[in-house]
Amino acid sequence: MAKQYETGHAINVDNFYELIQFVTTYGATYNPMLDALKIPQLTAQHTAGLNALQSVTNQVTSYNNTVNLRMEVFAPSKPLATRVINVLETSGASADVIKDAKTINRKIQGKRAKTITEQLPPDNQPPATISASQQSYAQTIEHWAALISLLQSQVEYAPNEAALQTSTLQEMHTAMIEANDNVANEWALISNVRNQRDQVLYNPETGIVKTAELEKKYVKALYGSKSVEFTQVNHIPFRTIKRG
Repeated sequence: MAKQYETGHAINVDNFYELIQFVTTYGATYNPMLDALKIPQLTAQHTAGLNALQSVTNQVTSYNNTVNLRMEVFAPSKPLATRVINVLETSGASADVIKDAKTINRKIQGKRAKTITEQLPPDNQPPATISASQQSYAQTIEHWAALISLLQSQVEYAPNEAALQTSTLQEMHTAMIEANDNVANEWALISNVRNQRDQVLYNPETGIVKTAELEKKYVKALYGSKSVEFTQVNHIPFRTIKRG
Protein backbone atom coordinates (compact mmCIF):
# COMPACT_ATOMS: atom_id res chain seq x y z
CA MET A 1 0.00 0.00 0.00
CA ALA A 2 2.70 2.46 1.01
CA LYS A 3 4.68 1.83 -2.15
CA GLN A 4 1.58 2.40 -4.27
CA TYR A 5 0.94 5.72 -2.57
CA GLU A 6 4.42 7.03 -3.12
CA THR A 7 4.51 5.75 -6.69
CA GLY A 8 1.23 7.58 -7.30
CA HIS A 9 2.77 10.90 -6.32
CA ALA A 10 5.71 10.32 -8.63
CA ILE A 11 3.42 9.31 -11.50
CA ASN A 12 1.52 12.57 -11.17
CA VAL A 13 4.75 14.56 -11.45
CA ASP A 14 6.02 12.44 -14.34
CA ASN A 15 2.73 12.75 -16.20
CA PHE A 16 2.82 16.51 -15.69
CA TYR A 17 6.17 16.55 -17.48
CA GLU A 18 4.64 14.56 -20.34
CA LEU A 19 1.81 17.06 -20.56
CA ILE A 20 4.30 19.92 -20.77
CA GLN A 21 6.14 18.19 -23.59
CA PHE A 22 2.99 17.87 -25.67
CA VAL A 23 1.91 21.49 -25.30
CA THR A 24 5.45 22.65 -26.01
CA THR A 25 5.29 21.01 -29.44
CA TYR A 26 2.26 23.12 -30.30
CA GLY A 27 4.51 26.13 -30.70
CA ALA A 28 3.16 29.65 -30.94
CA THR A 29 -0.45 28.48 -31.18
CA TYR A 30 -0.27 27.47 -27.54
CA ASN A 31 -0.67 30.93 -26.00
CA PRO A 32 -2.85 30.83 -22.84
CA MET A 33 -3.94 33.99 -21.10
CA LEU A 34 -3.36 32.50 -17.65
CA ASP A 35 0.27 32.85 -16.59
CA ALA A 36 0.17 29.54 -14.70
CA LEU A 37 -0.38 27.73 -18.02
CA LYS A 38 2.55 29.29 -19.85
CA ILE A 39 5.50 27.00 -20.55
CA PRO A 40 8.03 28.64 -18.16
CA GLN A 41 5.57 28.52 -15.27
CA LEU A 42 4.64 24.92 -16.06
CA THR A 43 8.30 23.96 -16.10
CA ALA A 44 8.90 25.69 -12.78
CA GLN A 45 5.94 23.89 -11.27
CA HIS A 46 7.27 20.56 -12.47
CA THR A 47 10.62 21.30 -10.87
CA ALA A 48 8.86 22.17 -7.62
CA GLY A 49 7.09 18.82 -7.79
CA LEU A 50 10.37 16.95 -8.25
CA ASN A 51 11.91 18.83 -5.36
CA ALA A 52 8.93 18.06 -3.12
CA LEU A 53 9.19 14.35 -3.88
CA GLN A 54 12.92 14.37 -3.20
CA SER A 55 12.42 16.13 0.13
CA VAL A 56 10.10 13.34 1.27
CA THR A 57 12.55 10.67 0.10
CA ASN A 58 15.41 12.36 1.94
CA GLN A 59 13.42 12.68 5.14
CA VAL A 60 12.29 9.05 5.02
CA THR A 61 15.94 8.02 4.71
CA SER A 62 16.82 10.20 7.69
CA TYR A 63 13.96 8.70 9.69
CA ASN A 64 14.98 5.13 8.89
CA ASN A 65 18.58 5.86 9.84
CA THR A 66 17.39 7.26 13.16
CA VAL A 67 15.18 4.22 13.73
CA ASN A 68 18.11 1.91 13.04
CA LEU A 69 20.26 3.83 15.51
CA ARG A 70 17.55 3.51 18.16
CA MET A 71 17.42 -0.22 17.61
CA GLU A 72 21.19 -0.40 18.14
CA VAL A 73 20.96 1.61 21.36
CA PHE A 74 18.19 -0.61 22.76
CA ALA A 75 19.60 -3.94 21.54
CA PRO A 76 21.73 -4.67 24.66
CA SER A 77 18.87 -3.82 27.03
CA LYS A 78 17.40 -7.25 27.72
CA PRO A 79 20.60 -9.29 28.13
CA LEU A 80 22.16 -6.48 30.17
CA ALA A 81 19.19 -6.41 32.53
CA THR A 82 19.58 -10.16 33.09
CA ARG A 83 23.28 -9.69 33.92
CA VAL A 84 22.38 -6.93 36.38
CA ILE A 85 19.94 -9.20 38.20
CA ASN A 86 22.50 -12.00 38.38
CA VAL A 87 25.08 -9.67 39.90
CA LEU A 88 22.54 -8.21 42.30
CA GLU A 89 21.72 -11.71 43.56
CA THR A 90 25.38 -12.21 44.47
CA SER A 91 25.82 -8.78 46.06
CA GLY A 92 24.29 -9.50 49.45
CA ALA A 93 21.15 -7.46 48.76
CA SER A 94 18.01 -8.46 50.62
CA ALA A 95 15.51 -10.94 49.23
CA ASP A 96 12.88 -8.20 48.95
CA VAL A 97 15.19 -5.97 46.89
CA ILE A 98 16.07 -8.86 44.61
CA LYS A 99 12.36 -9.65 44.22
CA ASP A 100 11.60 -6.05 43.27
CA ALA A 101 14.48 -6.01 40.78
CA LYS A 102 13.27 -9.24 39.18
CA THR A 103 9.79 -7.76 38.81
CA ILE A 104 11.24 -4.81 36.93
CA ASN A 105 13.38 -7.11 34.82
CA ARG A 106 10.34 -9.12 33.79
CA LYS A 107 8.82 -5.90 32.50
CA ILE A 108 11.98 -5.10 30.56
CA GLN A 109 12.05 -8.58 29.05
CA GLY A 110 8.33 -8.63 28.30
CA LYS A 111 7.92 -5.29 26.50
CA ARG A 112 9.18 -6.02 23.04
CA ALA A 113 9.65 -2.99 20.80
CA LYS A 114 7.80 -3.40 17.51
CA THR A 115 10.92 -3.85 15.42
CA ILE A 116 9.04 -5.61 12.61
CA THR A 117 7.24 -2.39 11.69
CA GLU A 118 10.09 -0.04 12.53
CA GLN A 119 11.27 0.55 8.98
CA LEU A 120 9.04 3.26 7.56
CA PRO A 121 7.73 2.74 4.02
CA PRO A 122 7.81 5.78 1.73
CA ASP A 123 4.28 6.79 2.66
CA ASN A 124 1.03 5.98 4.44
CA GLN A 125 2.57 4.33 7.49
CA PRO A 126 -0.31 3.94 9.95
CA PRO A 127 0.18 6.46 12.78
CA ALA A 128 -1.02 3.86 15.30
CA THR A 129 1.94 1.66 14.43
CA ILE A 130 4.38 4.47 15.05
CA SER A 131 2.64 5.34 18.32
CA ALA A 132 2.67 1.73 19.53
CA SER A 133 6.35 1.39 18.76
CA GLN A 134 7.14 4.71 20.41
CA GLN A 135 5.21 3.69 23.50
CA SER A 136 6.99 0.35 23.70
CA TYR A 137 10.38 2.04 23.73
CA ALA A 138 9.16 4.62 26.22
CA GLN A 139 8.05 1.84 28.56
CA THR A 140 11.47 0.20 28.32
CA ILE A 141 13.02 3.54 29.25
CA GLU A 142 10.67 3.83 32.22
CA HIS A 143 11.47 0.33 33.46
CA TRP A 144 15.20 0.96 33.22
CA ALA A 145 14.79 4.18 35.20
CA ALA A 146 13.10 2.17 37.96
CA LEU A 147 15.79 -0.51 37.93
CA ILE A 148 18.65 1.99 38.03
CA SER A 149 17.00 3.87 40.87
CA LEU A 150 16.67 0.64 42.82
CA LEU A 151 20.30 -0.28 42.24
CA GLN A 152 21.51 3.17 43.27
CA SER A 153 19.68 2.80 46.57
CA GLN A 154 21.61 -0.35 47.44
CA VAL A 155 25.11 0.07 48.85
CA GLU A 156 25.61 -3.66 48.36
CA TYR A 157 25.37 -3.25 44.59
CA ALA A 158 28.92 -2.26 43.65
CA PRO A 159 30.07 -4.44 40.74
CA ASN A 160 33.65 -4.29 39.52
CA GLU A 161 32.52 -4.69 35.91
CA ALA A 162 32.20 -1.23 34.34
CA ALA A 163 29.30 -2.28 32.08
CA LEU A 164 27.21 -3.17 35.15
CA GLN A 165 27.94 -0.12 37.27
CA THR A 166 25.09 2.31 37.82
CA SER A 167 26.99 5.19 36.21
CA THR A 168 27.31 3.18 32.98
CA LEU A 169 23.68 2.09 33.16
CA GLN A 170 22.66 5.72 33.60
CA GLU A 171 24.62 6.67 30.48
CA MET A 172 22.81 3.93 28.55
CA HIS A 173 19.48 5.15 29.89
CA THR A 174 20.24 8.71 28.75
CA ALA A 175 21.17 7.38 25.29
CA MET A 176 17.85 5.52 25.15
CA ILE A 177 15.90 8.68 25.89
CA GLU A 178 17.79 10.65 23.26
CA ALA A 179 17.41 7.93 20.62
CA ASN A 180 13.68 7.64 21.24
CA ASP A 181 13.17 11.41 21.17
CA ASN A 182 15.12 11.63 17.90
CA VAL A 183 12.75 9.16 16.23
CA ALA A 184 9.74 11.19 17.35
CA ASN A 185 11.35 14.34 15.97
CA GLU A 186 12.12 12.69 12.64
CA TRP A 187 8.54 11.45 12.36
CA ALA A 188 7.28 15.01 12.84
CA LEU A 189 9.62 16.21 10.08
CA ILE A 190 8.28 13.53 7.74
CA SER A 191 4.76 14.74 8.36
CA ASN A 192 5.82 18.29 7.58
CA VAL A 193 7.55 17.52 4.28
CA ARG A 194 4.60 15.39 3.19
CA ASN A 195 2.27 18.27 3.90
CA GLN A 196 4.50 20.51 1.80
CA ARG A 197 4.54 17.96 -1.02
CA ASP A 198 0.76 17.67 -0.91
CA GLN A 199 0.46 21.43 -1.26
CA VAL A 200 2.67 21.40 -4.35
CA LEU A 201 0.80 18.50 -5.94
CA TYR A 202 -2.77 18.77 -4.64
CA ASN A 203 -3.54 22.31 -3.60
CA PRO A 204 -7.06 22.76 -5.04
CA GLU A 205 -6.12 26.07 -6.67
CA THR A 206 -2.40 25.94 -7.41
CA GLY A 207 -1.38 22.27 -7.28
CA ILE A 208 0.02 20.28 -10.18
CA VAL A 209 -3.15 18.21 -10.55
CA LYS A 210 -5.30 21.35 -10.74
CA THR A 211 -2.94 22.97 -13.25
CA ALA A 212 -3.05 19.84 -15.41
CA GLU A 213 -6.83 20.01 -15.37
CA LEU A 214 -6.79 23.63 -16.54
CA GLU A 215 -4.16 22.87 -19.14
CA LYS A 216 -6.33 20.15 -20.65
CA LYS A 217 -9.31 22.49 -20.71
CA TYR A 218 -7.30 25.14 -22.53
CA VAL A 219 -6.12 22.65 -25.15
CA LYS A 220 -9.71 21.50 -25.59
CA ALA A 221 -10.88 25.08 -26.04
CA LEU A 222 -8.01 25.86 -28.40
CA TYR A 223 -8.20 22.85 -30.70
CA GLY A 224 -11.60 21.28 -30.05
CA SER A 225 -12.76 18.21 -28.18
CA LYS A 226 -12.17 15.89 -31.15
CA SER A 227 -8.77 17.24 -32.07
CA VAL A 228 -5.58 15.21 -32.09
CA GLU A 229 -4.04 17.68 -29.66
CA PHE A 230 -6.77 17.26 -27.08
CA THR A 231 -6.67 13.48 -27.48
CA GLN A 232 -2.93 13.60 -26.79
CA VAL A 233 -3.25 15.43 -23.49
CA ASN A 234 -6.59 14.11 -22.32
CA HIS A 235 -5.40 10.53 -21.96
CA ILE A 236 -2.66 11.52 -19.49
CA PRO A 237 -4.01 10.55 -16.05
CA PHE A 238 -3.80 12.55 -12.83
CA ARG A 239 -5.33 11.76 -9.47
CA THR A 240 -5.45 13.40 -6.10
CA ILE A 241 -3.94 11.11 -3.47
CA LYS A 242 -5.10 11.64 0.08
CA ARG A 243 -3.15 10.24 2.98
CA GLY A 244 -5.07 8.14 5.47
